[in-house]
Amino acid sequence: MTTERLTITPTTPTEAQETIAAMITEIPADAAPDATPTASPPSAEPAPESIPELEEVRRVYGETGVTQVLEAVQQIHAHTANEVAKVPELIPEWQDNRVRAIELPEILKFARERGATQEQIDSFNLHGTAAELKNWRDFWRASHPVSRTDDRETPARQPRRKPAPRIAPEELRPMSEREARKLMERLVD
Repeated sequence: MTTERLTITPTTPTEAQETIAAMITEIPADAAPDATPTASPPSAEPAPESIPELEEVRRVYGETGVTQVLEAVQQIHAHTANEVAKVPELIPEWQDNRVRAIELPEILKFARERGATQEQIDSFNLHGTAAELKNWRDFWRASHPVSRTDDRETPARQPRRKPAPRIAPEELRPMSEREARKLMERLVD
């Protein structure tokens, strides 16, 4: 009985990243904001049995391929956990889960409006840094000036203006110069 020995075919880093990303369980876009990797702590490392794609890797590349994939997944998990741990330090407001849950979808929407593709956002979820997330948040906040309780200063009282005079529809008709002047005086007054 001869056993055929499988070899691992070298791939480019991009192909390897795509292969590994395809093996990781994706988070649906409509999931609760708490489920996004950049915003919440990652779950424990997946057990090899919980990754069904590993059987295909094992069939094609053998145990060496499975080991390489698992090492890559562990590196991604370690990176993600490390970066998630930095977020509270860089964005203290996000210690309140409600603030994070409100802001994160808006930041993602803002990134898409600026040309980021879903693939880039997914890649950022796996490989991005907390500092990059803070930069996107700062960019979003600067582009969306909103009155926030923490940023708000006491505004000076503005004097009330008189309401603009209304013009009756019957007044909008051809008229003489004298009538037009009277109407203008009434409006400007």
